[in-house]
Amino acid sequence: MDSLYRADLLDHAAHPRHAARIPPGEESSRLVNSACGDTVRWRLSFAPDGAIASAVHDTQGCAICTAAASLLAERVPGLSPADARALLADLETRLRSATLPPEPPALAALNALATRPARLPCALLPLQALLLALPS
Repeated sequence: MDSLYRADLLDHAAHPRHAARIPPGEESSRLVNSACGDTVRWRLSFAPDGAIASAVHDTQGCAICTAAASLLAERVPGLSPADARALLADLETRLRSATLPPEPPALAALNALATRPARLPCALLPLQALLLALPS
């Protein structure tokens, strides 16, 4: 099996965390990769202090896209929108420059993308859709 598909990535793809059907019109954001048809919808809820209380995704896509959404959905609850934006911007920079750190460990599942730049859009779609879901 290709090293891109690590066991932790496959687990998130097969058993995505915080995934649910989000009916059209009820999402906080929706983004489609026109090249392959992958679609990601996010529905965010916020605590009284403004922090992200929950991040639910509805991902129809490949294993990498689904796993990336699942990994992000586990990571952003509890963050303020500003902290989430900073985390996502840093993650995108690190993915594009192939220097993703091993912390938090779950995000290390995306490290193999450094050797497969053609698959990078698969991982970036959930990230970019999540950015769109955050209030300014």
